[in-house]
Amino acid sequence: MNNIRHEDISRDSLYQDLTENLEMVFKLWSNGERQLRFIIPVLCAIRLEAFINVVGKMKINSWDGLERKLGFKEKCLIIGEISDKVFDVDLDLNKKAISIFNIRNALVHPKMKLEKVDEMITQEEYEARSTYYCGINHHLRSELSIEKVTALKEITDHFIDYWGKQFLDHPEYWLRGGSTGGFTFEPESSG
Repeated sequence: MNNIRHEDISRDSLYQDLTENLEMVFKLWSNGERQLRFIIPVLCAIRLEAFINVVGKMKINSWDGLERKLGFKEKCLIIGEISDKVFDVDLDLNKKAISIFNIRNALVHPKMKLEKVDEMITQEEYEARSTYYCGINHHLRSELSIEKVTALKEITDHFIDYWGKQFLDHPEYWLRGGSTGGFTFEPESSG
């Protein structure tokens, strides 16, 4: 009877699932589901975070304890240093990727905007406002335009493509779940 040796390094970072979620929501948004514009920046940040955590896990033994204490920018700087790559926070691509987390934070910790109005207006202005006056406009409503949301997705894709090649050997392999090992048959020892 043969013995079977199972050697494995399994991995599952959710990166691929999160990428697929972002692609699906982005497609729905692109096809007219404009109310999804608020979730796309959050999914972009989640995807960037999943990517950098895969890299960190591959490069730093103590990553699990370290990563919770660091922001995205700090993670990129540390991984860049360990990888002998310069992660310049002022480089346009890097700066834009880091800024996605500011938008994410504003969305996952929403703050109500208030505006007090106390003014004298004309009869004509009163009639115009009573017919159509939407009050104040939260800055994220106007900031997350079609162009901005599209750009956030493109920045995320470009950042992962560029830094994946810099930080990982075979990024397409490591960013998927699965196994690196397999099964081998070993003949029973005769002795």
